[in-house]
Amino acid sequence: MLKTNGVALITVAGLIQISRYDYERWGDYHRFTDMGIQKDFNRVFGEANVMVQAYGNVLTAIAELQGISAEELKPEELSYQDNDYQVVIAIKAIKR
Repeated sequence: MLKTNGVALITVAGLIQISRYDYERWGDYHRFTDMGIQKDFNRVFGEANVMVQAYGNVLTAIAELQGISAEELKPEELSYQDNDYQVVIAIKAIKR
């Protein structure tokens, strides 16, 4: 539980490979997007108390799926942002 004026810093995977084992047995019903997270956190913390930022691009998405580490990419390859490829989504939420 957050105390009043406490800050939650959270990251979630936006792009993940499907586990066929789990998919075939139980299904895969939920994916995170910046829009969905913003809506969910706004309901709990209030719109003025939530910041959501997606990070990623097509190259970092491919790197994630192929197991290529961030150290193997150039800084400019990592810093380019393309909201169509949300590899990691960061959330800052403040309890008021």
